[in-house]
Amino acid sequence: MMFKDCSIKTKLIFITALSSILALLVFSLILFTYEMTFAKRDLIHNLQTQAEIISENSLASLAFMDDSTTRKTLGALKHNPDILFAGLYNAQQELLDAYRNGHYTGQLIAENDLLTLPPQIETADFIQITQPIDLHGELLGYLVLRSSFDSFNKKLLDFTLMLLSAFGVTLALALLLSLKLQRIISTPIIRIVNFIHSVTSAKSYNVQAIKENNDEFGRLVDAFNEMLRQLNLSFQQRDEAEQALSHHLKHLREIVDEQTLDLQKALNAADAASHSKSDFLANMSHEIRTPMNAIMGLTQLAQRTELTEKQRDYLEKIETAAQALLAIINDILDFSKIEAGKMTIESTPFSLDKLLIDLLDMLKIRAEQKGISLNFKVAINTPHYFIGDSLRLGQVLLNLLGNAVKFTHKGEVMMSIEPRNVFENEAELCFCVSDTGIGMNEEQLNGLFQPFSQADTSTTRKYGGTGLGLTICKQLVELMGGEIQVSSEEGQGSTFTFNVLLPRCVEGLEMFNETEKTSSDYPTYHTQRILLVEDNEINQQVALELLTSMGLEVSVANNGQEGLARVLSENFDLVLMDIQMPIMDGLSATRLIRQEKHLQTLPIIAMTAHAMIGDKEKSLAAGMNDHLTKPIEIDKLVSILNRWLTVDYELKPIEKKIVHWDLLPTDLPPFDLAKALKFTGDDPKLLHQLLLSFVPRYQNAIAELTQWISEKDFFHAEHLAHSLKGVAGTLAAQELRAAADALEFALHCEQYENIETLLAELARTLTIALNAITLLPPISVENPAMENELDDIEFSKLLTQFNVALRSNHFNATELFEQIKGHLIHNGLREETQQLTEWLDQLDFQSALPVLDKITLHFLKGNNDEC
Repeated sequence: MMFKDCSIKTKLIFITALSSILALLVFSLILFTYEMTFAKRDLIHNLQTQAEIISENSLASLAFMDDSTTRKTLGALKHNPDILFAGLYNAQQELLDAYRNGHYTGQLIAENDLLTLPPQIETADFIQITQPIDLHGELLGYLVLRSSFDSFNKKLLDFTLMLLSAFGVTLALALLLSLKLQRIISTPIIRIVNFIHSVTSAKSYNVQAIKENNDEFGRLVDAFNEMLRQLNLSFQQRDEAEQALSHHLKHLREIVDEQTLDLQKALNAADAASHSKSDFLANMSHEIRTPMNAIMGLTQLAQRTELTEKQRDYLEKIETAAQALLAIINDILDFSKIEAGKMTIESTPFSLDKLLIDLLDMLKIRAEQKGISLNFKVAINTPHYFIGDSLRLGQVLLNLLGNAVKFTHKGEVMMSIEPRNVFENEAELCFCVSDTGIGMNEEQLNGLFQPFSQADTSTTRKYGGTGLGLTICKQLVELMGGEIQVSSEEGQGSTFTFNVLLPRCVEGLEMFNETEKTSSDYPTYHTQRILLVEDNEINQQVALELLTSMGLEVSVANNGQEGLARVLSENFDLVLMDIQMPIMDGLSATRLIRQEKHLQTLPIIAMTAHAMIGDKEKSLAAGMNDHLTKPIEIDKLVSILNRWLTVDYELKPIEKKIVHWDLLPTDLPPFDLAKALKFTGDDPKLLHQLLLSFVPRYQNAIAELTQWISEKDFFHAEHLAHSLKGVAGTLAAQELRAAADALEFALHCEQYENIETLLAELARTLTIALNAITLLPPISVENPAMENELDDIEFSKLLTQFNVALRSNHFNATELFEQIKGHLIHNGLREETQQLTEWLDQLDFQSALPVLDKITLHFLKGNNDEC
């Protein structure tokens, strides 16, 4: 109450200053806490990573007691000034070698204490990590790494000084602006107050206030002037009426009759104007959309250029305002189309699952920000694919769900879908959107679907909106042959229900993945380098076979984070980027790549199993140049490569490898071998390898899914279902792909009530596929020639090179293995050689590593026995 009698100027300045200080304090505190937490986490993570790298590099030196390698490994730490001490100990806890920072005099670790040391120790002065070093379960030694907090403390100090400087400058600017801008409000108010005081003092009502602006103050002046004019006129009429009231009664009746006739004419004219309003709105909306699209497009383009923080802030505000205005224009345009009878409903194939996932992605963050639950419940017997206008159906659902989220402050928003009257060629779907929001009374419900109206004027003021959304929804539902209803209770929430009759897309995924005839000739790209970023081993093999057959040098990364690191450290001519991957997805990796100036022109092609409408646009918006859907079709792959790489037209097309068609039967249900062959470049040997490698990769998939779901680890479960769906598509197992797709969708939309049924269906289709593959002949290992026997030194060197190549996913691992294969068999390791051959034929380097570790341990034990 201390500011109750203060001037408006003082109140405005105080409110602005207080708001700015509180906002800046909260923001600074959050930012400082965030920086301190993540800087410390990064320090610990980097130290752990460095310990793992040193441990990995010390395997050979500990196994073979190579002191020179140990010194080189620890000596590299001198480039990190934060490292205080690093010690490498053998299995008996004896110090083999150590590195000490020149100025560090702290107490070191006593030998024979390593077993009692925890893996991580953190004190006020340093952080220490103790890392056991083992090979295939056998303890070789220990690594102790100690680092100071000097760089961490310096970083926090610099950040604090920067934050305080920014706080002071921002607060000063806010106070200066409030001091200047408060006059815009206070000056007109003071002027109107003085004018009113002069009128009441003089009691003269034939004066007029001067209008200076057309804002709310201008309208206030107009209203006050009109009041003065009416008062003055009222006094004059009162005097005249007292003198000649009887003479004007008849004349007043004539005037009333004349005004009634004019009113009727005005009503007729308004009727005619109402008919032309829709056409006018439609034309006007189109005219407005053209420059609006230019504004939004140029704003987005400008945001991709180098900008100052202030410029970027301006552009973001412009874009936000433009999107809000465009949404209003779109509502007006749709409304005018409906009134003019020009709205049409399209009939194209679409996936209901994809539509619901897009809706969930658009609304989930908004719901989480408000702290409410957003849930989708889809009946188990709901078909997946329809023919209709998915854009308009999505528009209705987005409007209803968006309103539910907007008017709900606690509780949940639920959308349920139930099929009714499901036939072979069509199905009636009932959609129900309910919330626990503010609700409506009976009077508000009666005017709900009227154009340009909301529940009441207070709703419009508080929540905004044009009042057209529900009117458009009602008209769209009716155009799709349905009707919409609403039930609500004030303070208890609302429920909107509508039904539509949709033709079913009986071909299912066939409508979205039509295959074309594949060319038998491949172009040659003359050893240009490609990075393949793909997490699925079988999809890696398909792409590798196709790309290497065209003369391309291919490197593989297993996720977006690995792909980003490879692009930043190596030179590539093109990147094939999967979208959905663990650790980091393809869209995020692409956005980070595009932040580097020298990589903004690097061609990045999306390669994904997502093939519905809108996915390509998402890829392009993230910075990708093109979009390739899985299963990979040769013609489309070649077309995209021709678009972004240099084709060597001087060379003849590469001849295909001679393959044995007798490796495959003529028919292998549930696999469509004819279609699968097209995806593998008509290479039966490759398809044979892919089918055989499918069994070890996915024979335990149901057990893994069951375990993850029971542990509520839905992220890994969804990723495995997505991976299985993509591979099933490549192998043309349509029923298995559909089952995996349904499970992936349920996990993504958090529809856990039907998980057991979907998992059982997936288990059934997967069992059929696995049993079919058992009918194929196995891959055999030929006995290698023993003509060129290796001595122990040469074999040890080749084995080390093979180990490095295999762990770095380098393709010369296959050549190195061919050189040591005979030596392995000669030393009684035929079974291990067979296993390595199978994994390398499938290009599954990760699965081959345990076998290699077993072989390495075998020779290490042999050497120790000789000693």
